[in-house]
Amino acid sequence: MAVVEGGEYTKLLTLYKKGEDGEVTYGKNRYLAQTFTLTEEIAIFRIIVKMRSTYIWKPHLCALRATDITGKPLDYNITSHGQSKISSLEGKAAKWIITTFSDFPILSPGFYAIVLYSPEQADWLIVKWRADTTYPFYPGGKAWISHNAGEDWEEIPNTDFMFEVWGYHPPPEPPPTPVISNWALQKLEQKQLTDGYLFVAHTNIPCHLFMRWTTVEPEVHSIPVLRRGLALRTDKRFCFVVWEENEQQEDGDTLSHTFEKRDWPVCQTRWFYFVGTKQGEQQPSTGPIQKKHFTRIGDLLLFYEPWSEDGPPPPPEWTLIFEEPWSEAEPPPMLLFREEWSE
Repeated sequence: MAVVEGGEYTKLLTLYKKGEDGEVTYGKNRYLAQTFTLTEEIAIFRIIVKMRSTYIWKPHLCALRATDITGKPLDYNITSHGQSKISSLEGKAAKWIITTFSDFPILSPGFYAIVLYSPEQADWLIVKWRADTTYPFYPGGKAWISHNAGEDWEEIPNTDFMFEVWGYHPPPEPPPTPVISNWALQKLEQKQLTDGYLFVAHTNIPCHLFMRWTTVEPEVHSIPVLRRGLALRTDKRFCFVVWEENEQQEDGDTLSHTFEKRDWPVCQTRWFYFVGTKQGEQQPSTGPIQKKHFTRIGDLLLFYEPWSEDGPPPPPEWTLIFEEPWSEAEPPPMLLFREEWSE
């Protein structure tokens, strides 16, 4: 692949490098500018100008500026970059000096100016910008000079400076972030109650969940899937034959979804999964099938039964079981006596 000075992803946008037969000096307060035209939106990568110095080179700045309606450079920089001392330029032939802009400014179609100035160069006769001073014919701009550090500008007649502008088309705007409609079950918390379970499902995005549950074990079907042109019954499909549906306790779309399942018969097994909506629209996502068996396990207090002295001594493992639901919503506590020695 060919390598160009601007890099393989840039292109030469505009230039003037013919008829070089003169030069114009600049320095601390004496600014020079060359205007040029862009016909489309472009990210500017670098500016290359041809320069010469007859003595000690001082740091100089290359800047990009917009222009007013008459084509004069404005008094502020769109971007700028400094060049350090280049000893090889001193007292020798002119060289093309590259200025690469790290911020890659994006410019709209219009007129712009390359501005050169040297804040530390006291003598404005030392640094020179090479130019065509006899028969300039660059159609996209003009050469300008300022004697008061860029506040006022005047056109330099019969002059066009030697320059190149490199850039590239800015990449298109990325597509908008898609609205995530699919939800995923990230965690399922459960707490056993005296007559059921409390479930709290957590999802990755806000949505509104419904629990579908059944006491009938889901049926499993094998469905054909094409494998290298052959239909094989290798994938499984789980089917709820009959089910009930309960809505979460919270209103609207949420990240946490609470389901309180009471009056669950002891030793009953249930299978359930979740479906959901987002902003009222049914979503294709479903949660995995969960299986839960209920065994009544309450908060138990064990204590020994105070047998009378007249009765026979009990074995040490004989106990009285006292169970209290511990819930204010439940009826008053009751005593359950279980005598393990009875039939």
